[in-house]
Amino acid sequence: MPDKSRLGRGIDAILDSLDEGQVQEPGGHIVYLAPAEVAPNPFQPRKDFDSDKARETLDDLKASIEAKGLVQPITVRLVEDGYQVIAGERRLRACKELGMESIPAYILQVREDVDMMELALIENLQRDNLNPLEEAEAYSLLSGKYDLSHEDIAKNIGKSRVTITNSLRLLKLPPEIKTAIKTLQISAGHARAILGIETSKEQIHAFHHIQRAHLSVRETEKYINKIKKKTVGSRPKRKASTKSLYIRKVEEELMTLLGTRVVIKPGRKKGIIEVEYYSQEDLERLVELLSELAD
Repeated sequence: MPDKSRLGRGIDAILDSLDEGQVQEPGGHIVYLAPAEVAPNPFQPRKDFDSDKARETLDDLKASIEAKGLVQPITVRLVEDGYQVIAGERRLRACKELGMESIPAYILQVREDVDMMELALIENLQRDNLNPLEEAEAYSLLSGKYDLSHEDIAKNIGKSRVTITNSLRLLKLPPEIKTAIKTLQISAGHARAILGIETSKEQIHAFHHIQRAHLSVRETEKYINKIKKKTVGSRPKRKASTKSLYIRKVEEELMTLLGTRVVIKPGRKKGIIEVEYYSQEDLERLVELLSELAD
């Protein structure tokens, strides 16, 4: 279990600690490393490095570095076979593609993997480098793998608890809509409005209409509210839920833990727990998470 009191200091606070003797090299605060010595951050929350937009911004960064040099050093940690980047993965990629022989770097003592992930997440959030779904997936991993509550995550990265919870709700959407969020075809505001509809089929239908009509977030909210009113008026009255407060509470706890929709169908002596997944990658994430919980 990571020491939660050590988490969430932020990039600026971590870099301030360089003045407290945590840099590993003698005689200065910056070392020069060969880019090939530095491995990517395995806990990097940003996944989109290869899309056309990401490629364009990386090319712009390369042009800037080629013209002016690498102005801001990357931040790394020492590992058994070299170094891992903590902050500055795009700068590292750009320098590797430019064939640079050495680049400036800070070396920090970062022992916990959860610290690595939090630092990368904080840096990306500060630079607006994450799309809304990457952000949600990062929060889900912090919640599931590292056993951090929504309040812990919020405190550690400087967000509100409601922001974390709303972000995680995006993981409940169908794959087609999640892909649209990743590629910025729709915003997180559009997606949260779509979550107001119950079924995946209705959500996808609404999503297609929103795209065709080029609706703003406010227009989308009004459109979803109309759908909900029509749906309520056309459906026969359903029998009130027989789920106890305990069952509903357990559902909520499991959804928070797993980062996906969970439905418990209780019976007299036994019941069924349904756990949804939205892609092969999402399924693999759940299998890994459940395996870790079983250990």
